[in-house]
Amino acid sequence: MQPGVQPNGLFWTTQLKRADFKAKGNKARLKVKDLPLVESFEFFGPNQVPATASIDLTWTSTSGRRRRGKGTDVPPEDPAAFIGYFADATCEGHISGHRMGFAYESGPLDSSG
Repeated sequence: MQPGVQPNGLFWTTQLKRADFKAKGNKARLKVKDLPLVESFEFFGPNQVPATASIDLTWTSTSGRRRRGKGTDVPPEDPAAFIGYFADATCEGHISGHRMGFAYESGPLDSSG
């Protein structure tokens, strides 16, 4: 399942609402309900049907944050042309997906393995 192909050719990417992602303290959570997608059964296959996915993941940092990237110190096309703060983390959650005639629901997910 995927959100479709954008006019610029970008695929497997979609914009989420700002409220879908929250971070506070050492936790971050992504919670999306019934995200509209396209099921094509095979990569760029000819058969496409509407589908939805729901995602609920929570990350808990297990280390301090580290600054990464070089921002405007490098040209904009440089892969390091960003500034971000990253930390090691564990993750727990649940995902599900639905389309006509088929549904998937994960059990509890975690990053321990």
